[in-house]
Parts: sequence; C-alpha cells; structure tokens
Amino acid sequence: EGCKYVQDRALHDALDVKDYYRRKAKFFTCGGTAVAAGVREACISLIESDVGSREAAIESFKRLQKERYATDIFG
Repeated sequence: EGCKYVQDRALHDALDVKDYYRRKAKFFTCGGTAVAAGVREACISLIESDVGSREAAIESFKRLQKERYATDIFG
C-alpha cells in the first residue's frame, strides 16, 4: 500500500479525497513543480470521474484553486 508519490496516494485513497472535496475541505500542496503537476492531474482525474468530462473537471479544478487549494511550489 505504500505510494511513492503524493499524487499516487491521492488516487489510491480516492474515496477519502472525494469525501473531503464534497465536504468543502481546503487542500495544500508543497513541493517541486513536478509534484504540483502530478497533484493537479490527480485532482482533475478524481473530479472527472464524478462529472464525466475532462473539460468540466478542469473548470471545477480552476474554481477549487481559487477557493480551497493553496500551493507552495519551488524549483
């Protein structure tokens, strides 16, 4: 069950992450640019599985970024 990357853990624990998302949790990512890109893609994939299209998932993620998603990215 060990996951090497945080985005892999998010996908592995998709039910928990989706539950937090629905309950209006705030999310924070800290790491290098590769971490940020990986987490972004994982989040979009999780949202897409609920909304049904990548375009809608990207729009939802953009709203999430403005309201409940903070990052501290370096590198």
